[in-house]
Amino acid sequence: MISIQGEIDAKTLRYVVDYLTDLEGDPAYILICSSGGDSEIAAAIFDLLRAYPGKVITIAGGMVGSAALFIYLGGGERWALPHCVFYFHSPYFVHGKIDYNETPGAKKELDDYFCRITSILCKSTKMKKKDVEKYFKNGSIITKGEALKLGIAHKEITGLPIEAFFEIEGEEEE
Repeated sequence: MISIQGEIDAKTLRYVVDYLTDLEGDPAYILICSSGGDSEIAAAIFDLLRAYPGKVITIAGGMVGSAALFIYLGGGERWALPHCVFYFHSPYFVHGKIDYNETPGAKKELDDYFCRITSILCKSTKMKKKDVEKYFKNGSIITKGEALKLGIAHKEITGLPIEAFFEIEGEEEE
């Protein structure tokens, strides 16, 4: 099992790639406790998880928000620990202290990105476009119970199978 916590960035992508490569098709367990980060990297991880040939189980712990939510949705099975919450907000682009939301072309880019987010949510959950718009409009934090009803999470868990804790062992060096 690996955990994704803190800011989603290029290191997160490298970490997930290395983990999945080492698994060689065995089940992947990914614990997520992150308020988000780089949405394009999260989209790449989502696609990577969906393309992985083995079973992928994502586990929500603490807050799963913003870009981390899309990584979570990459799991074929999505589990939720008892006290987790999920955070939605409208997409925006910020780099350092520069807010790109007011720059020419940014509105179209944000609208296009929101369409991609909406598509992922509607295909991966029980949410309809109007639900997505409602939760994203002013920012929303939803409980595990709401996430289960919306099909974001598949089931609540209070324990993990022992195989989630096994290390993958390589060949012995001679």
